[in-house]
Amino acid sequence: DFFKFDLKGNPDIMKFGVKAIPCLLFFNKKKEPVNMLVGAVGYEEVMKKIEKMLNSGMEHIK
Repeated sequence: DFFKFDLKGNPDIMKFGVKAIPCLLFFNKKKEPVNMLVGAVGYEEVMKKIEKMLNSGMEHIK
């Protein structure tokens, strides 16, 4: 799922007119966050990044 982060508390980002950044969070079996993708990217780009992470020794997040 994509989570919407409210960045109102960050004036450095807000001055550029950015209201939220889409993120993908990855959790391990203990429900601890282990990685995050940030930014507005298409499905194909997201899948490439996920595949790259899985191939770099992060099989535990499958």
